[in-house]
Amino acid sequence: GHLFSTSPPQGVDDFYCSVYGPISTKSVLQSPQAMEKVNRAGAKAIGEMKQRENKTTWENLLDVSWIFSKECGLLTPEVERAVKKIQKKNEKAFMIMIGNSLVSTLPDEDCPNTWKTNIDLQGTRLL
Repeated sequence: GHLFSTSPPQGVDDFYCSVYGPISTKSVLQSPQAMEKVNRAGAKAIGEMKQRENKTTWENLLDVSWIFSKECGLLTPEVERAVKKIQKKNEKAFMIMIGNSLVSTLPDEDCPNTWKTNIDLQGTRLL
């Protein structure tokens, strides 16, 4: 079966993206050790979604993405600090892969490169 349903998660509120700087994608992809950690973290995240009975919710995606962020070995100090600060306010966040950035349900007020966004549930179309 499929891990996710064919429809996008429902109930997605506005969320925020914060960028703290670059990470060399090439250096990660060319490192066998880094890729081994990424693959293990991915398997753990997939197992976690399966345990959630294939329920594709925004909350589940945020939670599992944070599990992956912690396990993959790429978490930067800036992102970890911001995520933990947001989590203390009972909100959610995770690291964008591969980048020194995060997605969160609250803005990181200490990051000047933060913007609010959302997911368009109607799919691709001409505007």
